[in-house]
Amino acid sequence: MIKTDYMTEIKEYLLLRKELFTIEAATKATRFAAAVILILTGIISAMGVVLLLTIAGAYALEPYTGKPIALSIGAAAYMLVWVIVYLFRRKLILDPLASFIYKVLKN
Repeated sequence: MIKTDYMTEIKEYLLLRKELFTIEAATKATRFAAAVILILTGIISAMGVVLLLTIAGAYALEPYTGKPIALSIGAAAYMLVWVIVYLFRRKLILDPLASFIYKVLKN
């Protein structure tokens, strides 16, 4: 009789641990998804702002250089930014992303 009581308690304990693990996993996944959505929304908005500012800068340069050269200067600026991001991708993207994922999963 004592043996079955311990077995029953162990089964209940394991079921509770399983439920707790499921709840913690769902909580962490929800936090991670919310953070990713927030970050992506911010990045997309920032890209739109930068694009509009580049077009405005090109139109401001138009009287001095002409429209094709002004737009080419804006395109060259974008290419320069992409080259810099590519060269420093580990420091700018991978390390902060890994740190962020670790913090979310740790809590």
